[in-house]
Amino acid sequence: MNEFERRVLELQDEYDIDLALPGRIREKIVSDRLGHVLVTEKRSHDAENANDSSIKYEYLTCKPGGAGSFDRMYNDHRMNRSLERISRNKEIFLAVFKNKSFNILRIYSVPMEVMLNDAKKRLPGINSNLISFSEKWFQLNGKMIWEV
Repeated sequence: MNEFERRVLELQDEYDIDLALPGRIREKIVSDRLGHVLVTEKRSHDAENANDSSIKYEYLTCKPGGAGSFDRMYNDHRMNRSLERISRNKEIFLAVFKNKSFNILRIYSVPMEVMLNDAKKRLPGINSNLISFSEKWFQLNGKMIWEV
């Protein structure tokens, strides 16, 4: 085992998270920055309020000027279940990371209701199973809560 593998395994054990899951490293970075508790179960919300686990959060990430996406969003008989991926959260955050980096440049927040209303309008017209929310969308509909 090389040094890199050893350190990754140490980190995985230390934080009790599966670092191989897509986005998990960035989710951990964002949850620490915001003082949230990372949820380690797959196909669940991303984090919870440190003082009240009934308050749930979702994290989207992107590079500057990009967009964060919800995958597995369906415009068929599964639409209500798809929308629950948004509605179960109090807030949704977009963390903008420096290109090819784990350095956060800024974080935006938008109330769940704002994103849910937009998703309800867009979901019936999508052809892929993705709904994306751009940094520009977060600027117009939410607020920046953290910046370098």
